[in-house]
Amino acid sequence: MFKEKATQKLIEYIQTFPIQERQMIAERILEPKAKKKPAKKETAKRKVLNDIKSGILEIQEAKRTGKKLKTLDAFLNEI
Repeated sequence: MFKEKATQKLIEYIQTFPIQERQMIAERILEPKAKKKPAKKETAKRKVLNDIKSGILEIQEAKRTGKKLKTLDAFLNEI
């Protein structure tokens, strides 16, 4: 994955740090990464994108089968 020279240079560079900083780096490397819970904003964006995708798929399916879709007015009145 990494080239040996680059890895060796990185190790040498890290060894120039004070012992506390080296320990902190080692702890961060060794600790398992916890899965981050998606932010509310990100979750909302995903929901909107999924809704758009399902709408597009519904339109494509209607075109393929000849099914008549609701008008915009009927859809907005339903909400």
